[in-house]
Amino acid sequence: MKILIISNWGIHDMMGGTGKYHTLLINLLYKKYEIDEYGVSYSADVKSDKSNVIIRSPSDNLWYEKLNSLIKNNNYAFIISSVFGKNSTKIDYFNNKVIYIQHLNTKFLFFMSILKLCPLFDKQIKYAVAYDIHNKKNLSLLFKKHWFSVALPYEGDLVTKSPNPSKVIVSCGRLYAKQKNVNFLLKMSKYANFEIWLYGPSSVKQKEKYKNVKSFGAYNHSQLDEIYSKPIASILVSKFEGFGFCLVESLQHSTPIIVRHTFSAAKYLTNENKNGLLLNRFLTPYLAAKKINKWLEKVDYQTVSNNCLNFAKNNLSLQQFEKSWENIIDFVLNDK
Repeated sequence: MKILIISNWGIHDMMGGTGKYHTLLINLLYKKYEIDEYGVSYSADVKSDKSNVIIRSPSDNLWYEKLNSLIKNNNYAFIISSVFGKNSTKIDYFNNKVIYIQHLNTKFLFFMSILKLCPLFDKQIKYAVAYDIHNKKNLSLLFKKHWFSVALPYEGDLVTKSPNPSKVIVSCGRLYAKQKNVNFLLKMSKYANFEIWLYGPSSVKQKEKYKNVKSFGAYNHSQLDEIYSKPIASILVSKFEGFGFCLVESLQHSTPIIVRHTFSAAKYLTNENKNGLLLNRFLTPYLAAKKINKWLEKVDYQTVSNNCLNFAKNNLSLQQFEKSWENIIDFVLNDK
């Protein structure tokens, strides 16, 4: 049984949570199916000599024409796609069954619809997957598909924290990206009764003096246990996100999360503030800092830390991810 996986997010680039999601899904599917992969790479180092992995430059003007030719000349059992953007609605699936993965948050869909950038308007797509139950609910009101939700999982073991953390809050990820909104953290630090430790490439230099801020630069996966061993919480104040993989890693390490409500998964992952603190998206840095200060004074840390661990175990495991996708594929293959 042969299938096709399409992505223009950066195939095999491992760029953030989206890259992680696709890599885990591809690893699962290779166990059962013959696969063709068709995508782009934003890294010159990503190449493949495998005939079933077609990687093209994002500047390739014939990307969609070549893709349509590939689909036309093969008989796929089903196609998994997460393509969006310019001309993405020009893909001809030639009556193949298509499962679409919606990575972006619903707030972008209005603008995408005006610009005709959203493939969910494509009537060829009958099945769709959202990251979380809130996004699934919102999307199902807009687009009449068979909707499923499968969260981005953690890899490795769950980690129990020390009951006596430092009064430190960490922010991890691609902090150089404007999306991550590091300037919000820097402004917030002026009013914070806690330290903010930044992990990841960013424009913040240690020589620059910000109250309560330390920047440690790039890190790798092997350092996560150490990074999350000391702080009382992690924080994500992005302007937008798909799911926020750093939050998954934080919950995996039983570290409470503080999140601006700028994407639907923020509500899902904070779980009615049982796993940390959900910040109103309209709070200024000053008001956000004050709210966090107050939360730190009152939080029952051990209870919240245990909640994080249990939430990750019950909702974000790799086994659940794989089982959910197996169930989706079974449904699609048997649906007439």
